Amino acid sequence: MNPRSAASGLIISLSVLVACSTGNTHGGSGIPTSETTPEVEISPSPSQVAIPRQEIGSETLLTAGPSSGQEIVGDFSAKKGKHWLLFDCIGSGVAHIQVSGLGTLPITCVDGSTTPTLNELKFATARSIKLAIDAPESVQWALRVTR
Repeated sequence: MNPRSAASGLIISLSVLVACSTGNTHGGSGIPTSETTPEVEISPSPSQVAIPRQEIGSETLLTAGPSSGQEIVGDFSAKKGKHWLLFDCIGSGVAHIQVSGLGTLPITCVDGSTTPTLNELKFATARSIKLAIDAPESVQWALRVTR
């Protein structure tokens, strides 16, 4: 199993800060007698995606982005067997990844957080593959193709 599949969810980073009480303490025990209110700070989401990281032991065949909107990404030489298309996006809308000879993969992107996806591409024979992205301008994306 590819380790990236375990990371195919939304990542939200929270840091919790506990406020110190300035109230009285009970008998010098250090236990606050006045009410304390914990503060929660939510880290901002990244404003731009980055090219997905390469998995150890894999070979990168093609990278693209960060970009937005439509783009003809390029070609790569596929060998017989499994290949991986790692695609990350942020912004509200659906990105369509067009893979020549295989079809189109629709990926729903979410505003405010990165949506990581991992797609397995299996080829029966070696061939040249062309990738294109069709996404709204509001969607930022980046990708990596590996084997």
